[in-house]
Amino acid sequence: MKLIAFCLLAFCLHVSARGFSQKVTLSVRNVPIQQVFREITRQTGVSFVYKETLLEGAGPVSIHIKDATIEEVLDLCLQSRQIGYKLVGKSIVIRKEALPPITAQQLPDTTQFAEPPPREIRGVVRNVNNAGLEGITITEKGTTNATTTRVDGSFHLKVADPNAVLVFSSIGFKTVDVALNGRTQLEVILETASQELSGVVVTALGITRAKKSLGYSVEEVGGQEFTRVSQENILNGMSGKIPGVTINATGGAGSSVSMIIRGATSLSSDNQPLFVVDGVPIDNTLNNISQVGIDNRVDYGNALSSINPEDIESVTVLKGPSAAALYGSRAGNGVVLITTKSGRGARKLTVTATTNTVFDVPYKYLKFQHK
Repeated sequence: MKLIAFCLLAFCLHVSARGFSQKVTLSVRNVPIQQVFREITRQTGVSFVYKETLLEGAGPVSIHIKDATIEEVLDLCLQSRQIGYKLVGKSIVIRKEALPPITAQQLPDTTQFAEPPPREIRGVVRNVNNAGLEGITITEKGTTNATTTRVDGSFHLKVADPNAVLVFSSIGFKTVDVALNGRTQLEVILETASQELSGVVVTALGITRAKKSLGYSVEEVGGQEFTRVSQENILNGMSGKIPGVTINATGGAGSSVSMIIRGATSLSSDNQPLFVVDGVPIDNTLNNISQVGIDNRVDYGNALSSINPEDIESVTVLKGPSAAALYGSRAGNGVVLITTKSGRGARKLTVTATTNTVFDVPYKYLKFQHK
């Protein structure tokens, strides 16, 4: 009985080995792997057992082989697909193959790519008087990593780069960039940022106020407007630059020039505003015609023609009686405040020389009777 069982077992093993060792010839290109399994079944009679979901992402197969064993064909088809197989009797079971465990020798050396631990930067921010500054913003340049100083001006900030650049900024102080260069302790001095206020004008009696805070009309002309084009009278340089202001010249070069704000209001006066130069009122009347000889009348110009345009820093025009109330009845037609330059911004001795000449050529000469 034992002999019969042994013979049957040997026969089955022989049949199994014979079926698995059959030769296969294939020549396919970009076909589904299921089609390869069907062709192997047709040539060898070996059946395949598998789940369709297992082969969904297997991709197409291209293989050209002749007289190869089933193992060789399957190894070529299933390589790099994480799919394995196992012979069970006259069938081949297709199954998912687990990835082999990675040994320490197979791991890449990542020590050289490891990020360095963050460095803690500590320091203090003071002003020029050596007092700690609170609320100063410290930012790592190029990142959003930031912090602010405490009441005593101290701070601490963690950075990854030992050569990072820290930006110290706050309203009212100049922004400072500090490179760490490997340092972990810093002491920074911030200077006060002085900014020139915009929209500030000179009002009555030389008082400066914000233009938007005034309840009356005020216009200002900068000194550079008078030197952009050379003029023999500063009023000519204001022509067309202030709304509601009319500039008239009585004659040619060097003659008197009048200024009227918002039209004439009187028939008995020249309707000009009050001119105040650095707090000193100046009468700019038009009655400046002198006579030399017989019927040789010459207009030598009025008072403002003696002011050098290069000396003017700004001109402020106060329109209407409300703007010029502090100057009394003389300012009924408005006030023109002229502020001259000072040497406050000069750090050393400077000399500026300018000159211009105006020629007045008659268009036509009268014929004289000599006989």
